[in-house]
Amino acid sequence: MEVVTLGNFNGRGAEAVGRLKDLGPHGTLGMSGNVKEWVWNEHEGLRYIFGGGWNEPVYMATANDRRPPLDRAETNGFRCVKDTGPSDASAFASWGTARPSVDATRLKPVSDSEFAVFRRFYAYDRTALDAKVERADDQEHWRRERVSFAAAYGGERVLANILLPKNVRPTYQAVIWFPGSYALQLKSSDGDLPFSVYFDFVARSGRALVYPVYSDTYERRRSVPPAAVGSAQLPAINEERDQVVRWVKDFSRTVDYLESRGDIDVSRIGYYGYSMGAVSSLPILAVEQRLRTAILLTGGLVTDPFTPEVDPVNFLPRAKLPVLMLGGRYDFGYPVETSQKPMFNLLATPAQHKRLVIFENAGHVPPRLELIREVLDWLDRYLGPVQR
Repeated sequence: MEVVTLGNFNGRGAEAVGRLKDLGPHGTLGMSGNVKEWVWNEHEGLRYIFGGGWNEPVYMATANDRRPPLDRAETNGFRCVKDTGPSDASAFASWGTARPSVDATRLKPVSDSEFAVFRRFYAYDRTALDAKVERADDQEHWRRERVSFAAAYGGERVLANILLPKNVRPTYQAVIWFPGSYALQLKSSDGDLPFSVYFDFVARSGRALVYPVYSDTYERRRSVPPAAVGSAQLPAINEERDQVVRWVKDFSRTVDYLESRGDIDVSRIGYYGYSMGAVSSLPILAVEQRLRTAILLTGGLVTDPFTPEVDPVNFLPRAKLPVLMLGGRYDFGYPVETSQKPMFNLLATPAQHKRLVIFENAGHVPPRLELIREVLDWLDRYLGPVQR
């Protein structure tokens, strides 16, 4: 995963191939990010397009993606090659299989009494935070603070990065980010992260943007990091349960910390999760009662096994806060009809306070400008407009 970050995932645009440093095994450059490249192979009328684009997370460099063959998105392109000999017929064959469909009619949440037992997994003692500001620096649109505080387990400490906007005065509304599965592979949450284009506008809108370093991500990775739900290699199912429980505790502990600051309006806190943060961290929506609203970007139900203590099927029907879901029509991992819509329908949120937006001609990553408009309109509605 660290190798592909040498490609172009800067969120700004395509670059000349010769300027990139992601040298592949066959002497190629620019295969990671930059421009997604069409290949011949098709599946169910769609054509594969590989390598990820400049506006996508780094794991798209190795992930499957399919689009309609006439899709002309700005990230799509092709590579010219010289054929030195005839290719085997298998090179042009239909290829791949889609993720198994979620049978929404068979989803049966546990009873309230069983759920009460599961919820105890997420309880913790509100011990001293022992909070510290590790460092701070001023940037163009915000002041970035790097803080740490005591975790709710194991004597560990949670790291968190906080972007405090410069265009408003405290107290600030706050939005807490939960990343995609790339965070399980990358070593550092420092610097200009490739995915920041999908949350930096929150801080520029005048709200505090908080991105914690959750257990097993970035600087808190173990020597052999666990795989994300939905990936080809899953960790042991009980370890997956323990990991999700630690994530929820880290999130709630982050809210504890925000309550201790004095410059955050703790009555106006929102959740914003991307991919993994819109799938396997969903217990947060039912367990954490201090949230005003939630935004789920490119998520959906999956057929991967969960223990019942963390299964989203048991938590979504207990999540009643306003929720905005955003997804792409051609998301390979989370198909609209068999993944996104079943998850949306399971939410207990009243119909007038939940919204599902499907971006046409988009895959796993929705278009930035449309995304910004939807997210900020939703935050204005449920956290309130920012007073500049």
